[in-house]
Amino acid sequence: NGSEWFKGFHQLMASKRLAYLVSREKGGLKEMIDCMEWSHEADKLLVEAVHMALRNRYGMLAQRAKEKGETVNFGREFERIRTSFARTKNAQTMRAGLADLFARGGLNRTLQQSWTEILPLFTGTDWQRARDLALLALASYMGKGSELIDEELSGQMELSEEEE
Repeated sequence: NGSEWFKGFHQLMASKRLAYLVSREKGGLKEMIDCMEWSHEADKLLVEAVHMALRNRYGMLAQRAKEKGETVNFGREFERIRTSFARTKNAQTMRAGLADLFARGGLNRTLQQSWTEILPLFTGTDWQRARDLALLALASYMGKGSELIDEELSGQMELSEEEE
């Protein structure tokens, strides 16, 4: 219909339940990201930068938990990031959400190498595009810890169903 294939992705990630169902398809989403022809290279670069930030952030959380002898709760961080982006209602909060993720994510080679291409996505007027791309990246992340996120969210969904 002439729209980008990821347009409106925020609607799929709006609720915890939908986000859980969408993230169970992360393999297919990742394949689409890797194989689709992107009309704007910056879109793919933003997804890659968010993937890198997530990888770094989850690694930091895992290291901190290991040092304390605790179990890391990746699901809680996933939910914090998801709600941050899903509740975004304007350009300012979108920029703040991405800046927070990138700051918490530490060194990000993709962002460093491609910042001139990525920056207009979240400083321009089409902040909804950046929101959809950030949520797509979150749902499609397949690095270490992603299987634990699935398990944690699955357990939370089972509890929610029992409460209903």
